[in-house]
Amino acid sequence: MFEFIYPQVTSVEVIATQPKIVDMRNISYIQERDNSNYPEIVYMIKIYMDNQPSISDLGFDIYLNDYRIQKYGRFPRGIYIKIWNPNFLSEYGGAEVRFTRDGNSFHDSGQNLPDTPSNLAPSFSLFSTESVEDMQELPTQEEVLEN
Repeated sequence: MFEFIYPQVTSVEVIATQPKIVDMRNISYIQERDNSNYPEIVYMIKIYMDNQPSISDLGFDIYLNDYRIQKYGRFPRGIYIKIWNPNFLSEYGGAEVRFTRDGNSFHDSGQNLPDTPSNLAPSFSLFSTESVEDMQELPTQEEVLEN
């Protein structure tokens, strides 16, 4: 019988990045829905792995505690999740990264989601109305996903 080997997660990082033009639709929707003026930032959650699964082995779901991640992509050292809503980090910060193939039995990675981006000053608020330019120069998503 085939035994599926889950990826070994070495760390999890959240990085604030510049939005692309296509991201602005999602950000605008969230701002309008929440009647808020969140910063125009895309949060990239990078899940670093020792044993990067091949494309054919990506048949697993990722959960943060009990929340199923609907969509994720690959980068050279693992997988990433793209987040537009700053409320997501405050709600799921500290959540354990887990994997499942069947939705019933879970593999705990031993890693938790940080609640703030690693590249923003500790005094930065996810709910700030400052513009990105006022905060600092954020990296592009392509730069963040290079390694």
